[in-house]
Amino acid sequence: MSWIKTFSVDTMLKYGVDYYTFLYEDDQPPYTCAIGPASVYLFGEHADYNRAKAMAITVPLMVMVLIGYNDRKEVNIATEASCGEELKETYPLDEFEKFTDEAPTWAKITLWILTTFKDKIEVGLNIAYVSSIPIGIGLGSSTAMAGACFTAVESLIGRFLRYRPKLKICREIEMSGSDTPTGYAQPMAVFGGEPSYALVIDCRTLIGSYLSLKDIPVVFLITYSGNKRIVSETPFRERMLECEKAASLLGVKNLSYATSELLRVKRGVLNETLHKRAVHVVGETLRIHEANLAMKERDFVTFGLKMLQSHSSLRDNFEVSNEDLDNLVAIAMACEGVYGSKLAGIGFGGCTITMVKKENLENLIDTLSINYSGECSFLIAQPWGCSTELTFELNEYLCKIEKANKHVQNEVAVTKKERALHCEKCNKILKSKIRQVKDDLDKEKEEKKLQEQQQQKQ
Repeated sequence: MSWIKTFSVDTMLKYGVDYYTFLYEDDQPPYTCAIGPASVYLFGEHADYNRAKAMAITVPLMVMVLIGYNDRKEVNIATEASCGEELKETYPLDEFEKFTDEAPTWAKITLWILTTFKDKIEVGLNIAYVSSIPIGIGLGSSTAMAGACFTAVESLIGRFLRYRPKLKICREIEMSGSDTPTGYAQPMAVFGGEPSYALVIDCRTLIGSYLSLKDIPVVFLITYSGNKRIVSETPFRERMLECEKAASLLGVKNLSYATSELLRVKRGVLNETLHKRAVHVVGETLRIHEANLAMKERDFVTFGLKMLQSHSSLRDNFEVSNEDLDNLVAIAMACEGVYGSKLAGIGFGGCTITMVKKENLENLIDTLSINYSGECSFLIAQPWGCSTELTFELNEYLCKIEKANKHVQNEVAVTKKERALHCEKCNKILKSKIRQVKDDLDKEKEEKKLQEQQQQKQ
């Protein structure tokens, strides 16, 4: 059994400043800083990019970006967030936008965001990322990266976009940067998440409402299956194309406009696969509505049932689960105090999320650890905040470092002065002793001379 490690914002800030300073020690300290949180679906996987409904929360893992200036007319981008491997890229300031296609995947998102504000960027930039989000397990590491970078660049240039335009731009940037289909739920959570609340999202209007999770006697447990999914190597894009085709055959703009009645009336125009895809999207919208009402009434049994139904639909209708995820859900549902469990994210590996009574959490973790065939790790999905600028906190920390350095320098100066005074005192004592010895020798010599003179007289 292991836990997915979490770190406080203060700890990440200290680490980020150290990393930035290590990379760009000859330049000025970072000017601005921002974080983007990890996020996880409660409902709405594969419904959000069909502009239907979704429900998501942010969790206490983050990507942090620090940005400062250089006078070399270049854009430096570095990250240590890829399995502990340090990566760094350098691009010319005047034409960095030309490299958005050929840059490595992890750098593309940053270049696309900078390209959005190209007319405002006139000085060389140093950019450093640090992250506590494991990559490839379905917790939105690339979305968090985009949210952090966009927020930091807004602060840097003093231009702040409204929520919806920013959301649309970031989604397009993430799709372009990572070259993978991207939904709306996780970007909306990254920019709109609140502690103790889930975000219920209408992906057609891009309007969200908050669902209170305060003071509930249950917790959400994320369980990582140990099976990473690489989006570019999954049939994710194939699922999107199937949904687009189903919507076209049904005569609607997208599947968010489809209804159960429409599916019944036009059953003959869809093949079995397309019908199942549409059934999932339509059914998920209804499940989210019912789960939302259930949580407001603190009806955890119904909420958990909707989670389990969502997993079944993702497994059978959308065919994105796998044996590992199904086993984790089955083991969890056999535990006392568990209300519901489902895969979390796009599937094809990654994580599950389980709602369990607080008093039964430890037993659930033990049972999963013992009975699951692979190595799983855990995270308590405590709803967190949203992407946030930390320039004030950064400057406060840099001031502390400067004061600490001055204090050390003063102590060193004082120590040197004391040492000098001590040496001077020692020298005086030594000189005094030397004079005393010399005087004693002279006196002894004089006495000896007198004795010799007296002996000669006798």
